[in-house]
Amino acid sequence: MSKLQSQLALFGAIDQEVVNAKTRLRAGDTGRDAAIDSAVIDMVGRFLPGSTGFGQSGWYQELQVLVQSQASHSSDSGAFTFPDLRTAVDDLAERHDDEETDDRDPILARATYAAVVLDKIYRLTGPPEGISPLTVLDRTLAGWTDEPIDDLTFRLESQIDDINSRADWVLSAEMFVGGPFARASKPCFGALRKVDGKYCAYITTDDTADDLTVADVAKIVDPINWHNCCSFFCEMQNQNPQFSDGWSRLVERISGECTKYYLDTALIFWKQQLPDGSLYINYDLDSDRQHDSMYVEVDSGYIWVSPLQPNGVRIRTSKLERVNGLSPTATAALACLMGWGTVASEMLGGTARKHMQNPNKPPAMLPLLLSPDNSSAYQ
Repeated sequence: MSKLQSQLALFGAIDQEVVNAKTRLRAGDTGRDAAIDSAVIDMVGRFLPGSTGFGQSGWYQELQVLVQSQASHSSDSGAFTFPDLRTAVDDLAERHDDEETDDRDPILARATYAAVVLDKIYRLTGPPEGISPLTVLDRTLAGWTDEPIDDLTFRLESQIDDINSRADWVLSAEMFVGGPFARASKPCFGALRKVDGKYCAYITTDDTADDLTVADVAKIVDPINWHNCCSFFCEMQNQNPQFSDGWSRLVERISGECTKYYLDTALIFWKQQLPDGSLYINYDLDSDRQHDSMYVEVDSGYIWVSPLQPNGVRIRTSKLERVNGLSPTATAALACLMGWGTVASEMLGGTARKHMQNPNKPPAMLPLLLSPDNSSAYQ
């Protein structure tokens, strides 16, 4: 099981606890049990705002139905089943030789956050037999610190009762592990925007890096490279024809477990440089849905990379998405928890940093190809 899929399962377990608590309250829970269920819902709302209200909880089941009903499945795997909590915890606690490095991995940072929230839930309700979410911490923290991991996990675990909100978590995570970890660990759940009378998930990211330049990011930011930047992207394939009115045409293949199932979306990209040295990429659905799974109804946004003075870059992104059969909350979870939430800080900034540290560029990493009226820049 991939750590991306296992990380999602931890957040899915949180969602299921909210669903269960709401079900019991609707059935007439009273007294102490009702107080505990209400406390679980309130607490999760503080850690994952926008995930517990009316029409919001139950998003994980929606994602499972989407994968079962609309995803393509590999011929040798059959229908893909999301891992249960025990499997996910065991998978995240143990590093597998075939997985990429754990260094500064935002997936593991988010898994830490989910494990802490689950632990807080189980301190209220009692834990499932034989499952301790905090067993993942030795691995999930190790790639983000040089401190002795036993000491770090002990100090963090001793503070969990005092961590009661996202803001509390950020302060503790910055204190114990560092700012980059704290930012990467905090999941987003987006906002709502109305497009053509239908609600969409709207997700934005904003990050700065003082050790990068726009030219550094330009070496890796072209969408054709995204499968080398984030494990959520399985493949990025040029369409035929490759261009339409100057826009690049690609098929984006995404999954939490690329060898088991995938979803394809046909997108177009407009890539330009501005006079101040900034570069941007606008993207939207291709009007020709060739090689498309046809599950996405809206998918548009931008990536904007601008220079800072005296040095550094600012990377801003936006994503507006609507998926057929998914609520905006489930759509935001699909994007935020599978990679788009850290697109600025880790997918682009982190990959650019690794590229700088490795002068022998991977052969598949192509420089940014700008759209026609400025095609000579960054060649």
